[in-house]
Amino acid sequence: MFCLACVNSPGPEECIGKEIESDSFWVYDGTCLKNADLGLDEDGVRKITNEDQYSIFTDCLPENPEVDFTISYVLVIKTPPRTSFPFIQEIKLIETCIQQYKIQIEIIETMFQEANVSKYVFVNLPIEIPEPKIEIIWL
Repeated sequence: MFCLACVNSPGPEECIGKEIESDSFWVYDGTCLKNADLGLDEDGVRKITNEDQYSIFTDCLPENPEVDFTISYVLVIKTPPRTSFPFIQEIKLIETCIQQYKIQIEIIETMFQEANVSKYVFVNLPIEIPEPKIEIIWL
């Protein structure tokens, strides 16, 4: 009866995020990307908000999908290099139960050995979604 301030909110162990539909693709770090000044930050991430910034990538990757920068932006994420050939299993945009967002990238380390192979992940996000946290999971 005196519980006016009680709120029935889930605890951390009960909080399960929900996946939100998003467009994404990935590419290997080919010669063109290795030689270009991509403007990635120290974590290997760049937020692309206009066509001029995107052109660096479209020059190297002519199959990039078109982006309407009036309603969305592209987040570019470079996966850390490994000594095995990485295979991206899944790219998910997840909204947590506290209205925050994260991009979850699941990568399988294959048995094929290759030095310093990275991939670039591109995620097209609506502008109303703030820049999400990035979580890379090696399987």
